Amino acid sequence: MSNIVSNIKNRKKINLSFLTVTVVLLALFATAFGAINSSADTIDNRQGRENKWSFQSRQRLRTVNRKASVRFGSSAKNLTPVFSKQVQPLIEDLLEGDLDTTFGTGGKVTTQFGTSQSEAAVVVLQSDGKFVAAGYSFNGTNSDIALARYNANGSLDTTFGTGGIVTTDIGNVDNASFALAIQPADGKLIAAGSSINGTNDDFAVVRYNTNGTLDNTFGTGGIVTTNFAGNSFDYIEAVALQPDGKIVAAGSLFNGSSFLFALARYNTNGTLDDTFGIGGRVTTSFTNVDDLARAMVLQPDGKIIVAGEADTDIVVARYNSNGTLDTTFDGDGKAITSIGLFTAAYDVALQPDGKIVIAGEAGDGNNSDFVAARYESTGSLDLTFDGDGIVTTPIGSSNEIATAISLQSNGKIIVGGFSFNGGNDDFALVRYNSNGTLDSSFGTGGKVTTDFSSSNDYALALAIQADSRVIVVGSSNTNFAAAAYSLGTTTGCSYSLSPTSAIVTAFPGTGSFNINTGAGCSWTAVSNNTWITITGGSSGTGNGVVNFSFASNKATTARTGTITAGGQTFTLTQTKSRTRSRVTTF
Repeated sequence: MSNIVSNIKNRKKINLSFLTVTVVLLALFATAFGAINSSADTIDNRQGRENKWSFQSRQRLRTVNRKASVRFGSSAKNLTPVFSKQVQPLIEDLLEGDLDTTFGTGGKVTTQFGTSQSEAAVVVLQSDGKFVAAGYSFNGTNSDIALARYNANGSLDTTFGTGGIVTTDIGNVDNASFALAIQPADGKLIAAGSSINGTNDDFAVVRYNTNGTLDNTFGTGGIVTTNFAGNSFDYIEAVALQPDGKIVAAGSLFNGSSFLFALARYNTNGTLDDTFGIGGRVTTSFTNVDDLARAMVLQPDGKIIVAGEADTDIVVARYNSNGTLDTTFDGDGKAITSIGLFTAAYDVALQPDGKIVIAGEAGDGNNSDFVAARYESTGSLDLTFDGDGIVTTPIGSSNEIATAISLQSNGKIIVGGFSFNGGNDDFALVRYNSNGTLDSSFGTGGKVTTDFSSSNDYALALAIQADSRVIVVGSSNTNFAAAAYSLGTTTGCSYSLSPTSAIVTAFPGTGSFNINTGAGCSWTAVSNNTWITITGGSSGTGNGVVNFSFASNKATTARTGTITAGGQTFTLTQTKSRTRSRVTTF
């Protein structure tokens, strides 16, 4: 039995990809894993491989089988998902890769939800600087989909749900969210993952209003579940929104003998889109063994790029907007890349020039390293990237896995994950230049590691804010964890605002102020009050203008709110309520 299984047996986790129909309920907790024989490639083993993945957001390692021992050898470790928070403007004298000390405590935050384990699997940033994390929370009996929204300073946004937190139970069974998106038109949140229908997992998509309540205009009471093929095990790992508002979900299904890529497209009301695949659904087998979709990104032309693993190789597939494979991509719609004994892609990003970059792991039977690969838009490896299109990067003593990737506007590539330090795992970040070489201006030789505690710390997702900082989310012990890092040297950058304050009437209105700084100095503007909304200039480099709106003050007393920009504070004072109604602009 692998060390991964032994570690998981000591964790209170729910099983979201069950071993067999007959042991579904017993597998909810990791004690059931002891009965798995990792030397055989049975349905039990195939399902078991996905148990740990279910807890680790989009990157999740497989727990039981021959691949687990290949990937980690005797040093296999227990992973846990994510949590995260938001970032504030950079302070001066931070170098690239430094922890941002304006964030949390020394640049780090850990958060526990309730009394049992809760884990976030995905992170998105709102345009107003707030941050939303989604995953699952254990309620003592089963797991619920869980979301939390944070203000820019890391405090929970109490205007969202109950004290900043929302949990959703679908049918009193185990549920989790592994993907999250924000509708740009109205700010509604789409959380996607899996829900047990009594015997197996189904695709689950939930839409929330901006205040965290379920959106009753979507599906049934805000919830949609989709079963692909009878008793198949189906779960979503990635979700994306088309410009027309349709929702594309990508994940995997188990058909009784192997895993396949599974995609679905939903109309804006939650019904399946019949113009996509067969009845709104698409399944694809590449190897007739195990093909697992881990990440997805949409091209501007509507084509869909899905990355993951095909047996022991990296696979990148491209679909046309109707769900058929795009045969102009590497000749048959898929590009398969083998590196060592085991390789997998856990995240994918699309460059403005159409090139595709993935991040994942490459193992040699004893250890695993970060791996990044870049593909031309045609599906061939980009030979301008480290000479052969592939770069592997060792960080610590052994067993490093890249779980997330994001691109800066200057073409640099940030990859996050975790690295074994000899005793436990730490957050790990690597930054590459656009040609695939390590960026020596970031951290130490292009690498950064962060230890939260004496237990395992796993980074699972990234979000870059205005090219000034990166938010890295994951887990520490059994808690959500987040760290914020500077993405640019700000030594010598100073910031000033003009004006620094304003007084307005009780009526709703709009306003603006200037932020003054040197060329190349990045900044972010964040409202610290719910009644003030930034409508333009939420981030920038060099001089800029921050536009905002403010709601009416219906109270009988005046109120004061603030906007933080470039580390400076703009103060807005609003007089008490009056009887007439009008709009104020200054």
